[in-house]
Amino acid sequence: MGASIEVAVLRTTCRTTVSVSGDLDLATVGVLRARLAPVLDERPELLVLDVGALSFVDATGVQCVVEAATAVRRAGGRLVLARPSRMLRRVLHLLELEHELPVEEAAVPD
Repeated sequence: MGASIEVAVLRTTCRTTVSVSGDLDLATVGVLRARLAPVLDERPELLVLDVGALSFVDATGVQCVVEAATAVRRAGGRLVLARPSRMLRRVLHLLELEHELPVEEAAVPD
């Protein structure tokens, strides 16, 4: 079908940023899970998930992000979203996930 995803990880002293681009759906969610696994093992204090370049997110993609946020929170850290699209913000609102997946405009990577 041609769906694709790209995931980049950038670590600094104060945060880990995971930038995701493309389509986050059933066909590609395994790629994000595989890239997130070692990041989550490091127990980051702050994990910024930059979703500004995502063109599509389905329910499995949202579930993956919720699972990552839960794992980070259980380890004593926090996950924030950077640059979510208007559509993704609307989905998070409809699913009542704004508190679980907070957006921080200041978290946009340099």
